[in-house]
Amino acid sequence: MALRNAEDLDKHKSNRKETITYAREAVQAAEDSRLITIRKLRAADEEQARDAQKKAEQQAIEADKNAEQQQEARTQAELAAQEQARQRAGGGRGAASSAAG
Repeated sequence: MALRNAEDLDKHKSNRKETITYAREAVQAAEDSRLITIRKLRAADEEQARDAQKKAEQQAIEADKNAEQQQEARTQAELAAQEQARQRAGGGRGAASSAAG
């Protein structure tokens, strides 16, 4: 709006000071818009960075949970294998004792 006013005044050879005032307002409005745009872009970048960090943290937590579950499953499998080995070893002795008796 200020730029249009300045151009109109310049075309009609109106008051030079008024033309300069409108031109300055137009320049200031453009600078204000530029700064607002830069701030919005920075805010958007910061928000994306925060979102990416949250996602990475959640993925790390999930990975830790999965690793714990896998370790627990391995431990359970090892315990089960040991128990079966004991039963086989104990069952063999028991059968030998029964045959001897």
